[in-house]
Amino acid sequence: MKVIFLVDLPGVGVRNQIKEVNDGYARNFLIPNGKALFATAGVLATAKNKEKNELQLAEKAKGEASAILEKINGNSVKIERKANSEGHLYSTLKVSEIVKAISSTFSFLIDESWIKVGEPIKSAGVHEVKIKTPYAGVPIANLSVVIVPGIA
Repeated sequence: MKVIFLVDLPGVGVRNQIKEVNDGYARNFLIPNGKALFATAGVLATAKNKEKNELQLAEKAKGEASAILEKINGNSVKIERKANSEGHLYSTLKVSEIVKAISSTFSFLIDESWIKVGEPIKSAGVHEVKIKTPYAGVPIANLSVVIVPGIA
């Protein structure tokens, strides 16, 4: 029996894959548990349209991410943090604080998972941070994070 998978099942099939499976497996497990549908003409047409829409959304998101990284690349953000007289911060700079600084400086929000910090930022000064999107083909952006010691 042909089915179209709605979810990824390791060793069985991946989402939107059309595959021939045993009748009992399809009727007793896959379809009742919402993991697959019978591969009828209507379901196949709906799946193709859905996949096409998902590809268009992914391309749009990739384009937006690329535009964001172009604006960020080579620029810097300033963050004021409490530090001792030697310039050591009282706590490590968090990625969420970098995201907040980017948001206030450039007026757009990026995901925390995009920011790659080499070593924990524990001192005042200029630190380089890489920003990488999950989309293939989008270049990595470099951002300078300037930590300004504030009053302790």
